[in-house]
Amino acid sequence: MIVPISQARLIVSINVFQNIDFMRDQLRNIDTYLDSTLTWRPILNCSAAFLEELKGTDLFQYCNPVTIDKQRFHGSILNGIVSNMRNAMDNDDGVVFEWFLVMSARTRFAHLLSEQNIYHTLRQYPKQPSFLWQNGWATRDLKSWHWPRFTRTAISHSIDTRHHVGGMHEGLLLTRAACNHIIQRMDLHGDAYDEDCPMEEWVLQSLSTECGEPFLQLSFRYDWFGKAPLRIVDAPWKQTNQLIMGAIIAALLCICVIIVIVIVMVAR
Repeated sequence: MIVPISQARLIVSINVFQNIDFMRDQLRNIDTYLDSTLTWRPILNCSAAFLEELKGTDLFQYCNPVTIDKQRFHGSILNGIVSNMRNAMDNDDGVVFEWFLVMSARTRFAHLLSEQNIYHTLRQYPKQPSFLWQNGWATRDLKSWHWPRFTRTAISHSIDTRHHVGGMHEGLLLTRAACNHIIQRMDLHGDAYDEDCPMEEWVLQSLSTECGEPFLQLSFRYDWFGKAPLRIVDAPWKQTNQLIMGAIIAALLCICVIIVIVIVMVAR
């Protein structure tokens, strides 16, 4: 149930880009799959142009007034997330939230999420906060993935390598204490927002680990067994493009099979 921010146990942070109907559908999906006892509030971080478009709509009340024009594979994505953390903390009516869930515009719930689910998982790994990936998709191998680029950034040099951990930001669940720590550390490293790499894929996890706070990864990129609370989906226009491309590939494969059959028959 969506409630005023001063009553929310869970803050859901979303970097949004465009398409109002897609955004409404996402909020309906979240409300459907969050347990009724887990009160929540969305905070939307928009570009200046999209915030202007949202004025006068029911979504405007959830918007962070600080606008950030974001780019893929760029520190501006991290900037939007941290800005939403600040927005959740800077509340005159008090702060009661316990959890901060990072979602993207293309993240959807597939299974119910409740506080009981969260606490049960945390109790399984009380002393290993940096290993709380339910699907095992994460990396600490500093020679692979984006790590060679990450480890050249200024903020990387300020974090002990024992705390370097990365993975998807979609579905990342952080504690309020971790958010406090992340805000304080990012006040000293604003240059991270200008980096030309996906800083959101490791800074949040690493700083949470640095302060000893647990985090959960609730989404699977490849959910073979259908157990992930969250799924990564594509916008409708991307899904249509994928269907068209799939149809083209299937047609080409059929043509190739027919050609092979004809060649074999002629050879006989």
